[in-house]
Amino acid sequence: MAELEQIEGTVEDIIYENEDNGYTVFELSGGGVVTVVCGIVGELHAGESVVCRGRYENHATYGRQFHAQECETDMPKDLEAVYAFLASKSLPYIGAKTADKIIDLFGAEALEVIANDPARLTQVPGISADKADRIQQEFKRMFGMRELIAYLAQFEISPHRAMEVFRTFGPGAMQAIAANPYLLCGEPLQLDFRHADSIAQYYHMEGDCAQRLEAALLRTLRHNAGNGHTCLPRTQLLETAAGFIHQPPEKLAAMLSARERMSSVTRDERLLAAAPDDAETFENQILWRDALRSLGRPYGQVLWMRFFGGLSQQEIAGRFGVSQTQVSRWEKEGRQLLRESFGENGETSPVSLEKARRS
Repeated sequence: MAELEQIEGTVEDIIYENEDNGYTVFELSGGGVVTVVCGIVGELHAGESVVCRGRYENHATYGRQFHAQECETDMPKDLEAVYAFLASKSLPYIGAKTADKIIDLFGAEALEVIANDPARLTQVPGISADKADRIQQEFKRMFGMRELIAYLAQFEISPHRAMEVFRTFGPGAMQAIAANPYLLCGEPLQLDFRHADSIAQYYHMEGDCAQRLEAALLRTLRHNAGNGHTCLPRTQLLETAAGFIHQPPEKLAAMLSARERMSSVTRDERLLAAAPDDAETFENQILWRDALRSLGRPYGQVLWMRFFGGLSQQEIAGRFGVSQTQVSRWEKEGRQLLRESFGENGETSPVSLEKARRS
């Protein structure tokens, strides 16, 4: 396969953007030439500096375009690019006039101030402390997504799946993955185990590390649940998981026993303790997994994080880059959607969310 071509420059204008799958068409200015670029590159904004790798193609309707397969972005650095980014209304509460004021105060360092010292933005007339925090949250969300897409691309994870990872873990996604790559294999993402293994090897994690053993047990349980088996004998669980990751069953047995002794566990960890005499609990958890998936984003994700991930509304707000009020609204609307799906009295519902969380 031919080597990818590379072009770089500054985003001049966004022609089209699909927020659901990250497909974007934009104009890139570099070397005195403006090029139309398209591809699943995530969210971009005018003024951003980007490096794209891909191939030129001739579109039947739109003519010659550069189809980007990889796209890396960097914060605008020179004064003109910083102003173009701020004036593009990409950040809340900032338009052309406010951008002028910010540039007058902070110059080319304006974006560094937004990222690392947002309290200084209150020096700008009209920007309160709350607005400054909201501006920083959105800024980190934007550039965090771009950074994550580039980071995961080296492990053959597509931009589309990378965006799903970002929606799940928020701006702290890279730190969470570095600490435990096998989170990618769990709910709600369920990426291929080989991706997590590749990342684990990158960080020199051992093949019998606790995270990998636990992930193998969970994968085995989910695989069997997907085939209609809500219970799995302990011996079969250990042997199947051991064969999958090529580790001795004794190591997985030790992990399982340790997890069973823990009193504070997450939803996924509760699956590890599911035994034949706990079939109803396990089945309810599987039913809830499917029910929340059917709600779609953001409702299913919010309810999952709240009741099976143990996150507060404030923590979820940080991951999504929105206010706690918005998360509260999503949670309320998600509950209503569940009531509509299962009936007011919940006759067809697996169990209540609170009961499912405690089980």
